[in-house]
Amino acid sequence: MKTHPEQDYSVVIHHWTTAIQRNPKDTRAYYKRGIAYSRTEEYTKAIEDFTMVIRLDINYTRVYTKRSVVYNCKGEYDRAIQDCTEAIRLDAQDIMAYISRGIAYAIMGKYDLALHDFSKAIAINPQCIFVYNNRGIIYNRQGDYKQAVWNYTTALGYDPSYAAAYTNRGMAYNNAGEYKAAIQDFTEAIRLVSKDTVAYTNRGIAYTCTGNDKAAIQDFTEAIRLDPENASVYNHRGLVYTHTGEYKAAIQDFTIALKLDPAYVAAYANRGAAYNAIDQYDQALKDCTQAITLDAQYAPAYANRGAAYNAIDQYDQALKDCTQAITLDAQYAPAYANRGAAYNAIDQYDQALKDCTQAITLDPLFGPAYITRGMTYAHMDQHDRALVDYDKALEIDAKDVRAYYHRGKAYYQKGEYELAIEDFSKAIELDPIDARAYYSRGDAYNQQGNRERAQADFTEAKQRQAKSR
Repeated sequence: MKTHPEQDYSVVIHHWTTAIQRNPKDTRAYYKRGIAYSRTEEYTKAIEDFTMVIRLDINYTRVYTKRSVVYNCKGEYDRAIQDCTEAIRLDAQDIMAYISRGIAYAIMGKYDLALHDFSKAIAINPQCIFVYNNRGIIYNRQGDYKQAVWNYTTALGYDPSYAAAYTNRGMAYNNAGEYKAAIQDFTEAIRLVSKDTVAYTNRGIAYTCTGNDKAAIQDFTEAIRLDPENASVYNHRGLVYTHTGEYKAAIQDFTIALKLDPAYVAAYANRGAAYNAIDQYDQALKDCTQAITLDAQYAPAYANRGAAYNAIDQYDQALKDCTQAITLDAQYAPAYANRGAAYNAIDQYDQALKDCTQAITLDPLFGPAYITRGMTYAHMDQHDRALVDYDKALEIDAKDVRAYYHRGKAYYQKGEYELAIEDFSKAIELDPIDARAYYSRGDAYNQQGNRERAQADFTEAKQRQAKSR
């Protein structure tokens, strides 16, 4: 419950305390002072006053509802429900009793009971926008996004300036994958309330899902400016930086998130993935292991640790971790792709193809699965199939260095050296540090008889290798 700075409740409390001193049985004075205490978040004192009202007048209906609200604020939901039930027994039309009990049920995860109470409240007052909003939240949590959107839309029909309903409807649209509609709602919420951190954060998520990384970073940055202690926003921005290849910035954001919340499992797993991307595998293993220590049921931590084990050629450990990730979450595409990479490395190509295909089935836009499957086809000398997969990976992400590099290798194997050189050159443009593309381009130039360019690439490759040591 928020305090109300526009009113000096100390004066109100003093006034009613004086009234009680004059008449210790003044139920109205206890009731009013209890409300004042609740507004200043002095919940124990508020409950004492409301309880005194009940002792003086057991049929004082409103006080049960007021006390239930305070119990909700204290996290004593069973007592809140008891009070609301008594209030409803005394007055079956007490809308606030249904609302307060519905909130208690919702917080306890008893969604069907919460929906029943919120629907009762709407039957009493069909224009109570707050209840439509609450009912929408429940439907959203249950995954019934259509009903959630209907409730928020109904609330907005009664009050088009209700910013919270736009924000919540936007989240329902996000969950339903309707990102354009979500962005429109978050934008309207921000227009109505310029400091709506939740709207900025969730619009950032929607932009991330539509591939607009620049806009996503802008929104997460604004959310951080408004609420610099919110660990989850740093985590979200870190994920975007990881996607754009800005790994140092990503690691910095995940690190800040972990300073704010040292038990933030996802931030450890995500930082581990970022360390993987810059070849700091010891740090990656350390972070993923810490995530698993905190939550042994968190599948992405196992999948990311599996990727790190792949990178250091510990394929048995990689297979073990990825299999555990799949056991925990059979719908998690990266776990299949990483296990496919391990199978590919130990020449179990049929298993590799099976896992990568499953990853693609689960997430047709997961580029790494196409690359790994393409590499497997290449190992099986099926270079045309490999090219199809690399093309798809680049269709998903036109800046995927690995896709350019491996497509270049496939073209090289087919004797299409000019196309191979184009792809190796693109890989170098995107990642000038990686020596492999220089070596491979040098080989292609050699095949064309261009010894001068080949030697220049070999020299550059050796220099790159020396700098990376």
